[in-house]
Amino acid sequence: MNAGTIDNDAERGGGTGTAAVHTGTATRSTLFAAAAVLTLGAALTACGDGDKPRPAVTVTKTVTAGDAPADSEASDSEPSPESESEPDEAAESKDDTLGLTGTAVYENKNEVSLSSFSRGVSGPYASPERTPYVKFTLKLKNGTDKVIDMSALSVLCQYGHEAKDGEQIFDSENGLDGPPQTHLRPGRSITATLGCELPKSQKHLQIEVTPDFETEAAIFSGKVK
Repeated sequence: MNAGTIDNDAERGGGTGTAAVHTGTATRSTLFAAAAVLTLGAALTACGDGDKPRPAVTVTKTVTAGDAPADSEASDSEPSPESESEPDEAAESKDDTLGLTGTAVYENKNEVSLSSFSRGVSGPYASPERTPYVKFTLKLKNGTDKVIDMSALSVLCQYGHEAKDGEQIFDSENGLDGPPQTHLRPGRSITATLGCELPKSQKHLQIEVTPDFETEAAIFSGKVK
């Protein structure tokens, strides 16, 4: 039932009550008003019962593996002062945050993991071009009995103490073509090589992975060398 339907019911109840006043019968007016209130209350209860809660899938198991060892082109550069003073959030956090190379296992048996971190700089024909980035491999295992539409996969990156958005890198020459757009059948796994902007002076990286529209995000956090 929508708001328009509820408003119409209320108007009909009010109209009947008004008509009863014009007839001069106070008792009938009171009964009609009470009936209108009961009808509206029943309507609201019916609407509440019909709304099904969105399925929530939470991380039930986390396996952390510390910071990500990376083949860094920026290893000779000096890190910024803020990156050196940043705590290891993955180790100190009391929430479900994983290390960068951790694995998230969901109640529906889906698994998400990250690995093979390395730094690079995008080429002249990339988007965005000539931008320092971190490249990594994402693996998703479909543990459900349903096909997963990979176009619903979301990968978001943040870096630094101020949690700046790390733009996703598309660079075909370096194998960065973005998330897969296919479908993943039950029991199968898929891997994708992705890249996110990461300035050479920054080490701390957070990657948020949401497998589909009905699953909570898995958050990976740590430092890239």
